[in-house]
Parts: sequence; structure tokens; C-alpha cells
Amino acid sequence: MSKTEESLESKYVYRVEGFTCANCAGKFEKNVKELPGVQDAKVNFGASKIAVYGNATIEELEKAGAFENLKVTPEKTVR
Repeated sequence: MSKTEESLESKYVYRVEGFTCANCAGKFEKNVKELPGVQDAKVNFGASKIAVYGNATIEELEKAGAFENLKVTPEKTVR
């Protein structure tokens, strides 16, 4: 198994508080994808959640959402 495949197996789901619009959610998703250690990220605007593939800290995620003062809390880990 390649390192990329292994990293994509690490999926972390977080609740996100503070989204004001779908465009802002898209900007947050883009910012999270640019974090070191993150291979992919998918925002679910309706559910106010983000799935992160790879590794990122709560602090890094909140910094990625600082433009909208987003609050991020872990939901669960899926392996």
C-alpha cells in the first residue's frame, strides 16, 4: 500500500459551527485542503461537518476557518 493510500484511509469527521453561506464553506474546504498533512477534505454545508482525509489539528482547522471565526469540534474517527 502506498503512503497516499494509507493517508486516505485516515478519515476524521468534525462538526463546524459558524458557516454563514455555502461560498464560505467552499472557501473553508479549499483552505483545509492546502494544510500540510491533508490529502483531501469534503465539507457538508447542510450538516455543518467536514471530513478530513489525512492529519490536521483542531487549531489548524480553526485557523483555516478564521476568516469566518469557525469553531471546529471532533465528531468521530472512521478507519
